[in-house]
Amino acid sequence: MQFFKATVNGNSQMTEEESNEHMGFQQEMSQIVARATLIQSARNLLIKSDIIIIRFFERGFSVPKSWVDYRASLRSIITNGDGEIPEIPDYTEPPAQEGE
Repeated sequence: MQFFKATVNGNSQMTEEESNEHMGFQQEMSQIVARATLIQSARNLLIKSDIIIIRFFERGFSVPKSWVDYRASLRSIITNGDGEIPEIPDYTEPPAQEGE
């Protein structure tokens, strides 16, 4: 994509068409950055939630549905590149097994 400038009274200026094209390009780039940021945020939250899931399994408890749904929502964002980051579910540490 090239932007050519027209010279008016010795000053280089974009034509209206070039300006509109440039604005479209900027909007497209903003959307790409926003999507990449959303996906990376979802990945980071999914990674952080891994330790919580591991704690449930290590202590012999099933994973609460709220956490299963939360992680599914994060995976959907990562896969589709859109959506809203869900709220982190309430977390109560599963009781430690004897000897921990």
